[in-house]
Amino acid sequence: MSRLVNALFFREGEVLSPEFEEAMKASFGADVSSLTPTEIERVNGFVEKATEGKIKKVLTEISPLMKMILVSASYFKDGWKHPMKERQTKPGDFFPAGSKGAGANGPSSSYLVDMMKSVGQHGYFDAPTFEVVEMALNGPYVSEKLSGHALRPRYSAILFLPKDHSSLLDILPALQGPGMLDEIVSQKMNRTQDIEVFVPKFNFTWDGDLIPVLKGMGLLAPFGDGSDFSKILQTTPGGDIAISQVRTSGFVEFNEEGIAGGGAAVVEMSLRGGGFEKPDRKILFDHPFLLVLRDNELGFTFLEVVVSRPNPSSQNSRSIR
Repeated sequence: MSRLVNALFFREGEVLSPEFEEAMKASFGADVSSLTPTEIERVNGFVEKATEGKIKKVLTEISPLMKMILVSASYFKDGWKHPMKERQTKPGDFFPAGSKGAGANGPSSSYLVDMMKSVGQHGYFDAPTFEVVEMALNGPYVSEKLSGHALRPRYSAILFLPKDHSSLLDILPALQGPGMLDEIVSQKMNRTQDIEVFVPKFNFTWDGDLIPVLKGMGLLAPFGDGSDFSKILQTTPGGDIAISQVRTSGFVEFNEEGIAGGGAAVVEMSLRGGGFEKPDRKILFDHPFLLVLRDNELGFTFLEVVVSRPNPSSQNSRSIR
């Protein structure tokens, strides 16, 4: 099962540019609807439904100056073509700092993990500094014949393992060249050998704020005075809008049955100043103050109150002294 869905929520009372709305629907299949800043559960609910309940909350707050929220969510789940059996899963050592014996001062430290076993015609490629194993998932094959005289599965998990004395940082440059990954998987992979694979079972989740990452990569204009979203809303000048938050969440489950994973990204656009940056000043009303209720148009004061003994908190049983 695979799924990729998109949604566009715009603030209630705003009017979208017809061209932008049509582009979102035609190009991305996005659901388009209005939203108020208090309806955060609608955004999180969209993501939760799209990810089969695996991601329940992406946003923890919406700016009161929110104008628009863009959401993209993906989900994938499938089983292995060469199934693994739980009874063959055994404890095994895992070396987080590198392979056994790779440390400069002797063997690397390790801890026990649940190591799964799979035997079958897994795709395999042997490079000078790393090995590649392809674990095929259920589903169709691509039509053309490939190297090793075997068809390439449409869906597969590709695992890159550094060899002794190499690290992931050493092999990443070799994988980031134009078309390199596709060349390995579609042209160099041998799929005719019986391969015995031992791989740890794992699952993890992540979430975070992408704005610092994007700014660190040099993408500054969408978040500040240089932004221009003038072709999106008819009711708000585009130059008055900036991206106020970019949140991402995801999960992966990798076990004997197969692999499941998904993720979501949420982009919020608000009036400038509608983000959640550190405020310029903090004011704490923790001692007596004056409250004035006033009609500023008529210059009429309804009441003036000195607040010197507020009600005690319902979560604290201490009496007022």
